[in-house]
Amino acid sequence: LTRFPVKDLAALPSLTFLDLSNNFIYEVPDTVSRLQGLTKLKLANNQLRFPPFELLHLTNAKKITLKGNPFIRFPKSVYTGETSELMRFLQNLENENEQYSKVKLMFLGDERC
Repeated sequence: LTRFPVKDLAALPSLTFLDLSNNFIYEVPDTVSRLQGLTKLKLANNQLRFPPFELLHLTNAKKITLKGNPFIRFPKSVYTGETSELMRFLQNLENENEQYSKVKLMFLGDERC
């Protein structure tokens, strides 16, 4: 698999465990939030390179496994540790990104203004 099969999985609202390890998935789509029943998600050994903020929408997730992905600027201790630590890290990073995007907007426009 190269993509997260959300459309197929949306028909399974009672799904609690999903193992998509050892594939070639490179991103987690926003629509993953439809899988609210998930308590365990394994995405180990895929092609995820960036922190999957979309996982923050999985509020019932107790265990998320991400090890073995070629993350860029994502501390190994976070994605190999406890799920609660991962979620805290993603939340903090998302908050920082929101603040940064607001600052970037201040610099847009014509130099002459």
